[in-house]
Amino acid sequence: MPWILLLGLACGMIDASKVSYHQMSDHQQLSQQGSQRNHSHLHTTEFQSLLSDVVTIMDSQAEESGLYFELNRELSSFFNVIALGGAGTCLTRTGGACAGSPGPSALSEAQTKCSGKKVILWAGVNDVKVANGGGAGYTGYLQGFINGIRQACPGTEIVVIQPPLRGGPPPPGYEPEWPAASEAAMNAALDQGCSWAHGEADVLAVCNTNRFFALSDFRPPAGRAAHFGSSASGRAAFKDAIIAAAKEKLL
Repeated sequence: MPWILLLGLACGMIDASKVSYHQMSDHQQLSQQGSQRNHSHLHTTEFQSLLSDVVTIMDSQAEESGLYFELNRELSSFFNVIALGGAGTCLTRTGGACAGSPGPSALSEAQTKCSGKKVILWAGVNDVKVANGGGAGYTGYLQGFINGIRQACPGTEIVVIQPPLRGGPPPPGYEPEWPAASEAAMNAALDQGCSWAHGEADVLAVCNTNRFFALSDFRPPAGRAAHFGSSASGRAAFKDAIIAAAKEKLL
């Protein structure tokens, strides 16, 4: 059954050599430097041949919370992890069609790596920002991602994580991206997309992820609109839910 998840790393006891990183980036640097992406590849070990391969795709929510590294590292106890994504990533749109995107779409990245692998997707918050339509057509973009994986890599197992979202003012110097006034509509779009994915036989979807968080997790100093930081109250429970879903469906 297809799955899609998105994950990060912790300072733990897991062997980071089993994780291959493609495109890790800082949100502020990407906003300023445009299309510059950072690619690094970690040395692999013979142990990898005993594990299934998993492609994880995450955006700035994972980066700003510190979960990009923690989740990928913890997943590397069970899978060979190929970590993709970065700040500004949209599900299927790139360039001018995805405002603020410095690089390829989640789909175009995943399609180059998904053959014979499982997929974990934690992305989509950029698809509902104001400049990208505020959530209009979101379900279609998620469907496009999943169908694109199915076509490129038949039989791929997919886990989808619904991005948690609380609206608020932007950082100084930024245009409003996820304003509080649009929060309900944006979350309705995310809910609808996740509900559709949940009904697909080949997809495991973790929905209603706002339940893990308090509004203060998306406000300074803990975080910012549509993003939560490492001090967020629901961060640990959210991470545990992602890992549990991956183990349940992909092992």
